[in-house]
Amino acid sequence: MTAFVFLDPDGTEDIGLCLVIEAATGVEYANQCGGVANIQNRIEGYLVPLGQRELEEEIFEWFIKQFGRNGYPPNMRWDEGKTSELDEILRRVVCWETVVGGPDVKSHLELDVERLDDCIEAWIPVKTPSGNGILTLRNSD
Repeated sequence: MTAFVFLDPDGTEDIGLCLVIEAATGVEYANQCGGVANIQNRIEGYLVPLGQRELEEEIFEWFIKQFGRNGYPPNMRWDEGKTSELDEILRRVVCWETVVGGPDVKSHLELDVERLDDCIEAWIPVKTPSGNGILTLRNSD
């Protein structure tokens, strides 16, 4: 049986950036994403709260600047400039690689361009030190 967690279901919490690392955990996390499309994507894994409100705001504003409140296909047109800009922001998001009994290593996220088709507002595929993940943030609707 899979457990289900909807992140900020009524949009009233200020939880900051959250990273869900893909893994067979038996827990699925969902987030409202895609701007006014109100898409509810979900992924199985484990949640890493990142906070980093300034970067959350920057990512949020970047999506609005690029796509308005229509951060979902087919309204999104990706080109090298947009991909590069978003990746530059994501590479400033701190994500610690933690190993039990070992040293913690400060790292950063990277836009997963191989999964760019899955990238919509508030649901961003990323590469992390621990594997593939999804970076979530509040939705602009």
